[in-house]
Amino acid sequence: MCRLLDLPPVLPPVRLPEEAELAAQARRSALLADLRDLADEVRKKTVQTAAVNPALLRLAEEAELVERDDEDLAPGEDVGWLDDLADDSDALDAWEYTFAVVLDTTLEAVSAVLAPRPPSLAVPATDKLLLSRPWCAWLGRQLLRGGF
Repeated sequence: MCRLLDLPPVLPPVRLPEEAELAAQARRSALLADLRDLADEVRKKTVQTAAVNPALLRLAEEAELVERDDEDLAPGEDVGWLDDLADDSDALDAWEYTFAVVLDTTLEAVSAVLAPRPPSLAVPATDKLLLSRPWCAWLGRQLLRGGF
C-alpha cells in the first residue's frame, strides 16, 4: 500500500500542539464559523436553499444544523450545537465531528462517482482510494484557505 500511495515505509512521528492550542485553532476554523453563521442566519430569517454553497449546505445538513423545508432552510435538530465553544473539549469535539462529516461526505461523493458496476468494469478498492486523493486534496485546500 505504501508504494501505491508513494509513501515511505515508515512515517515520521507527528507532534501535535497542546490541547488548548488545538482548541483555539478549532475556534478559529473558517469551516466551523461558516456553519455557525448559516445556523444563526436560518434561526433569524428565511434562507433559500439555492442561496447557500452546496458543499456547505450538505455539511450543515449532515451535522443537523439545518434541514430543507421545500425551497427554504429550517433550523435543524442540532441548530445550537456550535453556539458555545468556550470550553476546550467542546471546541475539539466540534472540530472532530465536523472533520468526520467532511471525510464521510468526501467518501460518499467518491462512492457515488464509482457506483457499482458489472464485475468486468469493477473498480478495485485501491483505485477508489487513489481517486479520492484529488478530492481530499481539493477539500483540504479549501479548508486551509478559509472555508468554502
